[in-house]
Amino acid sequence: PGAGAFSDYIKSHFVSEFAVGAGEEIFVDYGEAWFTGRDAFVQVPLRADWASSNRIMATLWALFSSDNQWEDNEIMNLLNLIKKFVLKNDDQYRTKVALSTVSSTKDLSHVIERNGTAQATMQVRSQEWLAKNGQCLDHVYTKASTIKQAGSGCFTRRLLKKDTIVLSSPLVTTFGEDNLKLNITLIQEKMNNSEIDINDKLLFLNYQYTHPQSSVHFFPITTAFMFNHNSPRMPSSNAQEPNAKLRWATWNEKSNDFLQRPLNELEKEPYSIIILDVVATRDIE
Repeated sequence: PGAGAFSDYIKSHFVSEFAVGAGEEIFVDYGEAWFTGRDAFVQVPLRADWASSNRIMATLWALFSSDNQWEDNEIMNLLNLIKKFVLKNDDQYRTKVALSTVSSTKDLSHVIERNGTAQATMQVRSQEWLAKNGQCLDHVYTKASTIKQAGSGCFTRRLLKKDTIVLSSPLVTTFGEDNLKLNITLIQEKMNNSEIDINDKLLFLNYQYTHPQSSVHFFPITTAFMFNHNSPRMPSSNAQEPNAKLRWATWNEKSNDFLQRPLNELEKEPYSIIILDVVATRDIE
């Protein structure tokens, strides 16, 4: 493949550590430092906190389901005492947060059924909610492109009619091309070679969507960044009209709202808020 059309991470896969039910959200472990290093997440329970809260829940459940069954109010009173007098140190605050959703024996039963306090906090989406708010991604896959020197490309597993959305993708926003350039001087100093010739543009820049007169760069976070360009103007044996176009996702209220706002408000937004649609311009098989 041509320069910029290859990667060490081709065909990487994510594997679930346990069964994921329909409507459950999938999470990737960034490591606990991602939470401990950010003031905004000082209250987020860590692995040890969830484990501590699970032990407390297991003890309360044993008392509640024993032959000498405790009453509902007795169980809740004991839990409140634990929060107040046992979990009183600053380093135990996250454990208290992990227990904060339990205010009745019904909540306690839900924790046991869901196999832990962490799983019990997960919101399960209904099929109706998924149909209304979700986007199908499994019909698009990657393999070697039919375009020479293009590396990999995107293909579909089923017929996509003209004007249907092939794929939607949230966009990571970067302001200023300088943020996508290497510090050549620093690299030369570390390598102790001021003569070394290095292109200051990061390979990452190849996958950005931008405009020559704009300071904004958008990076899609789904397989949308694997879509290749094609045009009759390209010097290629299989050059042809593109079969898809890019369009802002006006169906998403939050994304559509930010498209109407001043650019400086988007620059302050720390999350991927703008969504881009890839739309079929003809039937794709």
